[in-house]
Amino acid sequence: MVTFSAPAPPPNSKTLLKEMATGTFEGTYSVIKVTTDEAGIATGTTFTATKVTGVYQITVSVEGIAAPVIFELTSIDVPNSLNDLEAIPGDGQVTLNWEPPVNTRGRPVIGYIVYQLDAAYNKTRLTPTMLGPDVRTYVIKDLANDKPYMFAVSAVNIVGEGVTTYVLPVTPRTSLPIPEAPTITQVFWRDKELRIFWVGHNSEGKPEITGFKLYRQLYSLQHPLDNPASPWQLIATLPATQDSYFDADVTAGVTYSYYITAINSAGEGYPSNVLFEEAGSK
Repeated sequence: MVTFSAPAPPPNSKTLLKEMATGTFEGTYSVIKVTTDEAGIATGTTFTATKVTGVYQITVSVEGIAAPVIFELTSIDVPNSLNDLEAIPGDGQVTLNWEPPVNTRGRPVIGYIVYQLDAAYNKTRLTPTMLGPDVRTYVIKDLANDKPYMFAVSAVNIVGEGVTTYVLPVTPRTSLPIPEAPTITQVFWRDKELRIFWVGHNSEGKPEITGFKLYRQLYSLQHPLDNPASPWQLIATLPATQDSYFDADVTAGVTYSYYITAINSAGEGYPSNVLFEEAGSK
């Protein structure tokens, strides 16, 4: 259903018929046409639309003369993926931290669902009741040390459950002198390069970060974390002072995934979140 409201034009005046009105879209529709009398468009009038979002024009009749009314329509849908998701290993546990989606598709987030994944990406829900909209962290306990685990989180709004965000395998350990996982903050296309930016996290009681290792693979919708047709490849080993990398060895129209690890004297740390972006043509 689409509902909208617009100012009623006064008698003998057609000017207000071109003012903008607002509305919301739900469902799939096919026809655009509404006819009213000289009282103008009544609040709550419903009609059908041919596209999900954009600017629409309908026809109304004032004093027997047909005239257009233009208004803007906003789509609603399930939320996009989370803005960020990281997994921090501990002794027999993993802590998940996240930020809400940047785009909630027209309706606010009402909660989050946490999943554990097996090797085939089958999801098992870990939160029988949906977590509240203000929750930003979740601890999974009673895990075996030295065994890798995979987790995912999705946001929910009134329309339904949104796009799932995955995190790379993480391994709980009794002693963790290696670095915490860095955070990739953004990946975007500019000047014929995919540009990757990240933040490293030095932790109290652990040796200082001495460098980073950046990995890349071809993105796969079916296997977002482990594409069997394109194994992860180390593309750069970088100094600890570096917080960005411009990848020019890419093909236009191809989407690439990236993650990064930190290095210290104890070894290579845990993988960051995964972000992906398509290489443009200019």
